[in-house]
Amino acid sequence: MIIIEGADGVGKTTFCRKLCDVFVAQMGSTAAGWYSHMSRPAENFDHVTGYMRAVRAGVQDRFHLGSIAYGKLLGSGTYPTPRKMAIVQRYLEWQGCCVVVLRAERDWLKRELLARPDLDKEMYQLDQILDVNDAFTALANSHNRGNSWAHSMIDVTDGWPGEEDATRIFNVWKARWQR
Repeated sequence: MIIIEGADGVGKTTFCRKLCDVFVAQMGSTAAGWYSHMSRPAENFDHVTGYMRAVRAGVQDRFHLGSIAYGKLLGSGTYPTPRKMAIVQRYLEWQGCCVVVLRAERDWLKRELLARPDLDKEMYQLDQILDVNDAFTALANSHNRGNSWAHSMIDVTDGWPGEEDATRIFNVWKARWQR
């Protein structure tokens, strides 16, 4: 599974579509068969077995890091302990998953979000989204008990990730998955 994480507005879903196109070209089937999206976990969500059960081949739009960045930073919902996340991280490694964080410079993301006509329909306020973007950047640059949170970080500030990025990430995942 390739997991795409990041704050609202950084292009996760668009990049997931590009990755699905690569999956179709390389692995067959339809793009819909390779894509899934995870919403906010329920209050009683088990942050270990819940994530383990959700691992599958394909492209995952949001996953475990969102629980940390959104849940703990904003104080909403439940969030996993570092110990539980270490278990999830090891499991994801064992399964050959590839975690990619999309991030942007704060001022750039603010301009992009303010230009959206549907900003008022977002679940979170502008400042919250910007703080979450900072949290994803910090997660992508750090480790949890010796394991990297992310295998790759793509900065969208200078341009949206394209087909080359999608192919590169697919090849990283394929090498990990085939070990």
